[in-house]
Amino acid sequence: MRVLTRALATLGLAVLAGASSLSAQNAGVGSNRFYIGASAGGMSFATEAQTRGTIPMAGGNALITAKRAALLLGYDLGLGSGETASMVDPVDLSVRDVTFDNINRFYFMLMAYPLKSHIQPFIGIGWGIQTLSSVQVQGTFADAETEALNQSQAEDFGSTGFMQATAGIEVRVGVVNLFGSVSASTAANDYDLIQGSVYTGQAGLRISLGKSRDDID
Repeated sequence: MRVLTRALATLGLAVLAGASSLSAQNAGVGSNRFYIGASAGGMSFATEAQTRGTIPMAGGNALITAKRAALLLGYDLGLGSGETASMVDPVDLSVRDVTFDNINRFYFMLMAYPLKSHIQPFIGIGWGIQTLSSVQVQGTFADAETEALNQSQAEDFGSTGFMQATAGIEVRVGVVNLFGSVSASTAANDYDLIQGSVYTGQAGLRISLGKSRDDID
């Protein structure tokens, strides 16, 4: 994530250097539009049983823009396999390993664009829900009821709400919107399977499907 942050900072300096010359050329390109897009990158997370690491990530999103603001709806999929976490057994209070695969993150964000230009930095803040796929409690159990209690708790601990902040840069050329961003979410509860903040870095493109308002040319 440090490398991604430094890269974004470098791009940001380039944007600020070129924004003044671009602002006079069709400023506000992409305003009042509806975009859909896709992205790819990395997702960094940690658990009690696994040190922080990064897994590949793919995502889809929809963006509705105004003049200097936008609403972003997104889905990020962290492509894990056999990731390990841990939790306390609700019956005998022992520590059990829990495995899972993908990390699913559904969210919406309010975005702000301080410049009106083809090349724009942006920031955003929003909220979302995180779930884990293929959650499975490991070990042996005294009976089926104990196993069911552990499985139910693990699935509950795999789902959590979060707040998220993002920053990035986008380039709008005609109906195409190229972007790169980094984000950080609030830390989970102490008992959740994912511990600490989740960080993402991604790049992608969006395509305009047309005007978001009928009264805009």
